[in-house]
Amino acid sequence: MLINRLRYELFVFKQLQLDVRKLVLSIFCQIIANNLIFVFANAYLFVSTNNISSVAVFNLGVYITLLMGFYLNTYLIKLINIRHIFIPSSVLQSGSLMILFFFKTLSLWNIFALGLVVGLSCGLYWGNRNGDYGFIISWR
Repeated sequence: MLINRLRYELFVFKQLQLDVRKLVLSIFCQIIANNLIFVFANAYLFVSTNNISSVAVFNLGVYITLLMGFYLNTYLIKLINIRHIFIPSSVLQSGSLMILFFFKTLSLWNIFALGLVVGLSCGLYWGNRNGDYGFIISWR
């Protein structure tokens, strides 16, 4: 039954236009990469601090400001072009996680602050992701 479902999905995928197939594959790879990045960030926090509370504080910061990012996006999208929100938020999301790996000492306040920044940028990114598909397809 599962194999028949996968064959049907592959059949539908092959009927899509080339640009749409590229888009679907790029989104699929991005979703997998994003989840792996968060798994490795949580693992790095746990190994470097040897404390599960640092992982909890980081994720608390992420999920608090994730909702604020969506809420802030409703106002920003009326004032600013979607490209000027989408691209900087994706760069800020990866840049703030990169900063996490370069801190020499990780206090709970540093971890929480980075969690807030990551959550806000994730909220802005995911709030604008669906509206920016035309930009991704035309950008080659």
